[in-house]
Amino acid sequence: MNEGVVSKKVKFLMHAAITASLHDVDATAMHLTGAIRAGATKKEILETAFTMIPVAGMPAFAIFLNASKKVRAGLDSPSIAVKTVKQGANHHKKNGNRDEG
Repeated sequence: MNEGVVSKKVKFLMHAAITASLHDVDATAMHLTGAIRAGATKKEILETAFTMIPVAGMPAFAIFLNASKKVRAGLDSPSIAVKTVKQGANHHKKNGNRDEG
């Protein structure tokens, strides 16, 4: 994903919100991992989660929070983080999607 007018961090947060609204916890975790690597703070991630409630509802909010917990756990365990990124990459291959700026 490239920097542009909108930062990589914001793009990853947007992608995480969209995939959570599609109830895809693995893709959401992958995008949250990218957001954290791009500098997203815990407060920014939580604000993104709360911002999506009115448009995506509580089920999507729960998916987002579960993915966030999964990613946070993965930060303490490198093997989980690698697995999460690989699952997200497989999701994109399967669905023909790519993270392009």
